[in-house]
Amino acid sequence: MSAIFELLFQLLFYTLIANYIFYFLQRISMKKFFSLMIALFMMTSNVITPLNKLSLQTSVSIMDQAAQEKVEFVHVYFTALSGNFHDIIIPISKLESALDNGLKYDGSSIPGCSNIFASDMHLAIDLQSFFVNPKIKNQPKTARIFADVYQDEVTPYPADPRYMLKQAIEQAAAQDYKFFVGPEIEFFLVEKNSNGELVPWDHGNYCGVEMQQKHESIKFEMMQVLLDNGINLEKLHHEVSPGQHEIVIQYNDPLTIADHIMLAKHLIKQVAGNYGIIATFMPKPFFGVNGSGMHLHFSLAEKSTGWNVFFDENDSAFLSPLAHNFLAGVLNRIQDATVIVNSCVNSFKRLVIGYEAPVYVCWAKKNRSALIRIPQINASQPYAARAEIRCADALCNPYLACTFLLKAGLEGIKNNEQVKPAVEENLFKLTLTQIQDRGITALPSSLQQAITMFEQSSNMHAMFDPIFMAEYAKLKQSQATQFARIVTDWELENYV
Repeated sequence: MSAIFELLFQLLFYTLIANYIFYFLQRISMKKFFSLMIALFMMTSNVITPLNKLSLQTSVSIMDQAAQEKVEFVHVYFTALSGNFHDIIIPISKLESALDNGLKYDGSSIPGCSNIFASDMHLAIDLQSFFVNPKIKNQPKTARIFADVYQDEVTPYPADPRYMLKQAIEQAAAQDYKFFVGPEIEFFLVEKNSNGELVPWDHGNYCGVEMQQKHESIKFEMMQVLLDNGINLEKLHHEVSPGQHEIVIQYNDPLTIADHIMLAKHLIKQVAGNYGIIATFMPKPFFGVNGSGMHLHFSLAEKSTGWNVFFDENDSAFLSPLAHNFLAGVLNRIQDATVIVNSCVNSFKRLVIGYEAPVYVCWAKKNRSALIRIPQINASQPYAARAEIRCADALCNPYLACTFLLKAGLEGIKNNEQVKPAVEENLFKLTLTQIQDRGITALPSSLQQAITMFEQSSNMHAMFDPIFMAEYAKLKQSQATQFARIVTDWELENYV
């Protein structure tokens, strides 16, 4: 009998709890409920993820971890203004000094520091980026850490891309915003044929199955290496063009994402090189086929609650008025900032009509020919509301690309800028007159044009430090001038 009474009591108890929860949910907004769930998770979870770091690294904790893991060498990574990835390797005996005092390097040997009279530049170590690498057979145990470029021990270099992104993140945090980015990175795997020419290593198609076991094994190895190195990979698949692939990295804060983009490109190239093939992130390595881009998904959240402020359940695209302001800020400045997200001569051979690369400045809910697309979600996915900018490529500097997106979006919010109506037509099938009648503008068609628009833009000068503006324009102009003087194979074939 007591068992029956106990069962009835439990049934009554859980019924009361269920009724209370139903009553509670009817009287709070989705935003408050979502924020409550985040707070509950953070109080109960013992798992530290990149999105939720519950502890901070110190020099002592890093040295303790390095000793426990028997680390022998440490890679100190930094990224130049050009987007080139650089590395200084130090033995474990020098790690503590580097953590406390930083490192020196010759800035005159890396383009982008010409305004600094002293060639000695300083690397300030970012303690929060320390990571112990997986053990590789017959190799010493290593770790990695990222660094920011300083002019001296106390003065950040205003044109250091990583420092610039940190400043933008702080600017957003001061307004109770946190930015999130998720990249889709396209690249080609190529090899040399019997004539020594670079050709795609396969003839696959979009999401095609791999016909060669060796090729599949190499792709598995690439994925495993990224995962083992702390990069939260979502998927890898074949893209439209022969030899073309795409990796998708799970969304995170922009600093982590930019670090991981640089690291992922490096690791993919390493794995490919081990098998005698080449992984290239060049936007347009082959004429007549689709080029490679780096689509960036982005959203904005309340820093204090985690609520996605891009979401509005009453909007047809589930985008809030604030999200529209953010998009307007980006769209109103993207022409002048094209040289940031499409930073090399080859970028503009991808940005042509007919190869799925967006060239027209507009947005759409589904239309993939638009510059910014709104991925489809439903009303029960407030966390997934986001936009996707499709013009960038993987040779751009990801720190600068994320900095531009965040700062431009914040300007749009501050100025209450409004987007034009979404364009759902296939823009590539419209005539130039039809494009102009709709008030749609196009991206620059060459690196030189992009540089000129960047230098002459009042928006860019308002957003960025003058040292960065001068150094970046000088660096890009050097590349454009050098290419203009090069005699190409096409010229030899057509004019000799």
